[in-house]
Amino acid sequence: MSKWTEQKISQCLDAQWPGEWGIDPAHGSPGCIVYRSTELDDSGHLDEEGGVYRSIPAIKLLAKVLKPGDILLEVSGGSPTRPVGRVALFEGTRKEPAVCANFLRTLRPSSTVSSPFLRWLLMDLHQGSSI
Repeated sequence: MSKWTEQKISQCLDAQWPGEWGIDPAHGSPGCIVYRSTELDDSGHLDEEGGVYRSIPAIKLLAKVLKPGDILLEVSGGSPTRPVGRVALFEGTRKEPAVCANFLRTLRPSSTVSSPFLRWLLMDLHQGSSI
């Protein structure tokens, strides 16, 4: 049986980084999907059929491409009725490479952390619940 330990959220992550917006894809240049905060809902889900195609420099795409289990955290663009902090779990249902936009931040949980649980915890904290 595993033991629960108390850790800072930063200790539960292998990495975290800001999003990219890139540029409009040029004629025939490869693009990738960029997920925006509009693809996040209030229930912790990402509309993976959404997103826009943008061109991201290859070195940045390689460093920031999303992997299943990554968590997208909204860090900018809130309003008085919708504060920033929504989260969503990336499941990787599409084949194209994807990154998050610059109003989001990618959190990559360590292999010892359950991504769905961490997403739920962050969502609960955002909604003001007391765990």
